[in-house]
Amino acid sequence: MPPGSKISIDLKNIIRLSSVIVLALAVVLSLTLSSCSGKESNQQLEENLTEAAPVVSPMLSSNADITKGNEFFLKGEFKEAIDFYENGIAQNRSVAFYNIGVSYYLMGNIKKSEEAFRRSVAEDPTFREALMNLAVVLIQTDKLAEAEKYVEQLLKDDNSAKLLVNMANIHLKRGETAKAAQYFREAMDKGDNSKYVLSNYAYFLMSVGEYKDGIQIIEKLEYKDYTDYYNLAKAYLNINMDKAALDSVERALRINRTEDALSLAADAYHALGDFYNEIKSLDFLIGINPDKEYMFRLARAYYLNGKMTQSQNEIRSLIETYPEIHKYYRLYYEVLIALGYIREAGEMAEDAYNKFKTDNTLYTVVKHKIIYHEDVESIKSRLFVDRTSPYLELGRTAYYIAKDIMLKAREHILNVPPETDNDYYVFRSYILQRYGKYDNALAFAKGINNIRPESFWYRFVAYFNMGDIRGVQELLAEQVARKAEYRKLMRVSFHLVPRIEDIDFSYRFDGSFEDMLTTILYPLFMDPDDMMDFVALGYKMLQEDSKVVALQELERSVEYSEGIKLNNDGVALLLDYKFQQAYNKFEEANKLLNNNPYALYNMGLAKLNLGDVNGAAKYFDTAILQNNYHFPAYLGMAVCFSKKGQMHKAMDYYNLVRDRVEQVAEGKRKIPEPVIYAGFLAEMGFKGYTRVIDAIGDKKDDNSFLAAMVSIAEYMKTGNFEALNPLQEPNTIFRGHALRDLLGTLEGETATFDESIKVDRLYRFMKAYAILKQGAGAPDIKPEEYPDDIMVLKELVYYTILMSDRDKSLEYLQQLSRITIRSTELYKASLYYFMWVEDFVNAEASYTSLDSLNYTDSYVDYYKMLYFMLNYNGRRLISSVKSYMKEYPADIKGKAVRILYSIKEEDFELALNSLNDLKKEDSNFLKSLPLEMTIDGL
Repeated sequence: MPPGSKISIDLKNIIRLSSVIVLALAVVLSLTLSSCSGKESNQQLEENLTEAAPVVSPMLSSNADITKGNEFFLKGEFKEAIDFYENGIAQNRSVAFYNIGVSYYLMGNIKKSEEAFRRSVAEDPTFREALMNLAVVLIQTDKLAEAEKYVEQLLKDDNSAKLLVNMANIHLKRGETAKAAQYFREAMDKGDNSKYVLSNYAYFLMSVGEYKDGIQIIEKLEYKDYTDYYNLAKAYLNINMDKAALDSVERALRINRTEDALSLAADAYHALGDFYNEIKSLDFLIGINPDKEYMFRLARAYYLNGKMTQSQNEIRSLIETYPEIHKYYRLYYEVLIALGYIREAGEMAEDAYNKFKTDNTLYTVVKHKIIYHEDVESIKSRLFVDRTSPYLELGRTAYYIAKDIMLKAREHILNVPPETDNDYYVFRSYILQRYGKYDNALAFAKGINNIRPESFWYRFVAYFNMGDIRGVQELLAEQVARKAEYRKLMRVSFHLVPRIEDIDFSYRFDGSFEDMLTTILYPLFMDPDDMMDFVALGYKMLQEDSKVVALQELERSVEYSEGIKLNNDGVALLLDYKFQQAYNKFEEANKLLNNNPYALYNMGLAKLNLGDVNGAAKYFDTAILQNNYHFPAYLGMAVCFSKKGQMHKAMDYYNLVRDRVEQVAEGKRKIPEPVIYAGFLAEMGFKGYTRVIDAIGDKKDDNSFLAAMVSIAEYMKTGNFEALNPLQEPNTIFRGHALRDLLGTLEGETATFDESIKVDRLYRFMKAYAILKQGAGAPDIKPEEYPDDIMVLKELVYYTILMSDRDKSLEYLQQLSRITIRSTELYKASLYYFMWVEDFVNAEASYTSLDSLNYTDSYVDYYKMLYFMLNYNGRRLISSVKSYMKEYPADIKGKAVRILYSIKEEDFELALNSLNDLKKEDSNFLKSLPLEMTIDGL
């Protein structure tokens, strides 16, 4: 049962045996009195049939007919007992009439019971038991003044707890709760723990809303009767313990299969959402009593169970028979909507309003016009009148939701009682979702009738946006199991929520080994002798005669001192962080050295430091083509592929390095240091940290580079930041100090820039990224510091997107476009930006431009999927998903977006199966999606 819902209590119905939660048989009289009208000969019959009833037991008598009647009474054969009691009237009129009254009472004939007790009292006005039982039936027949007179008379001589409870019940029936409470307190103070006192006090507590206290008392009773179980069921329903309510009412039905209990059972099934059994219960009830309320509940149960045709037949029949009852029209409207008869539903709503002119029929008209985009302004004057009511407040809420004025909508919905209409829960959930309060929105969404599409979608949106994969799983399973006809379509959409992990920064630093490798890849200085040893080793290993000519050519090429000098000048510039100037030197050197693998590798490294991953990959690859034993170039390719999201290819390059280092070692030749270093770095690419540590061993004490390798390996193995302390020493490894600083940022150890190395562009932007990732804000980097630098402008676009500064992001994009309109980085950044601001015209233009440039990478392919999800196009989306999954099989993003596609297409079974599979790979994948889901209007 949703928040705010309660079973209403009507004390006026106490006259019926078990029609309400309070009192019911709520009159307590003593069963243990020892005298009757002062005559010692009158004693109570020892029996247990009245133990659960408020009347006092039959009396013994020396009269043979009365004695025989008592024998039948003890067997529960009350009709036969009455026959014998009537025969005994002549000898003992007061006792005979008294016993007849008790028998009729237990048969449920209150009228004849009252007549018999009155005649008994008339025969003997001092007969206390007869007065007590007469008071019982008078209270139950609402003859409270007369009952009060007798109870007051009895209380003068016997201030018992049971009589005090009778007086409390009289006041309770009058609505005098305070007086009733006073008498109940007096009764409880007597310490009487009889079932009557305890159960009546429990019923009183339930009547004033103290359900749990009342339940606790009844549950502790050793013996519980029909009334106890019935009232327990009522109380449990009111505290939303619906299963316990059903269990209690089923126990009541096993004792007495009354119409009231059957109706309550239907209520319990309804609260549990078991509409199938609610329908069965109501069908049975209608067979007993074709009451129109039962028939309305049946029509509603058919609707909630998804049986729209049956519901339509039932509610239409009710409207034909009882056209004056306007609540029938609202259900009929919802059924027509569910069947897809939108026009007919609108016309029926108008007709109902014209017929009744009530607020609830007006609300239905307003709701219909808002949802189906009709002119609501024409009836605005009827909605905003100088009075209020729950349905007018609902209509005003709907109006302001349609106008997207959520503050006003919230003001009005807070004036609506939850039980007014199920739309209360829809509107509360919708408004809260618009404020991003998904946990609160979910609580209200759970109150929406399950048959309504809003029930599924509002809960789904909340679970999705909270990243609650279990909630999404359960909802999909529920949806798959549903077999309901409901043709109303819901409008849902996705919106991009920028995440640093999904943005294609050129200078990422997330602490991965590849990020670390990017920082420490070193340029290669050319020494003619060393270079000859290194390159000759590669060609010698090939053992091919044709390479001898190549070797001779290479030996001649290294004599070109100018080319070597240019390369080495470039190395000096790169070590001084002047990457563009270094690249220019390497490019000149390579022309003179005729595609020398050293120069090509250095060109790639300069490009990598400039943020141009594609350019870097091109030169690393060419270096390998020139010499496939050029190990640093292999490491450079591993870095580039990792940045492109293709880790499987990066691992291939690590593997090639390992294999070829082993080949070199097997040749028992002197292994150049670059080969040794490359081998250790490749091993760490495979997470072989322990192997690196063990292989280096004590050699680290004599070699600063090897000491740095051990330091990095120990950090990657243990996560101990102190293991990186050796990197602070000078002359250990290229950028060792910077690497420790960057890792310290992620570890929370170093939050500010190291000014001594801030000139290093790669360090500065990686540091800016790390600070931004830690939530410390965007870096203060101005484009003027790097004039006309495409990569820098691109980074600034992404920084400002993450800081939600739309204007600044657009400004940087415009500067970028003025430099070049042929840059893939421009269109990649603009695609992301325009998806974010939901300018799908320009997003399409960016997408088309990337296509025309024949450019793709993992980010572009991911952005394409997101674009088709945001600006939904099912055909283009599923095509891009399939391509992504084929190109990046290890990346879960394609699988995740495919699930969203299945959900948008309402293929819930496929979505559920795919989600179950993906959850095994990543149990938190929902939280990694850069998407927020919303309901688009009512």
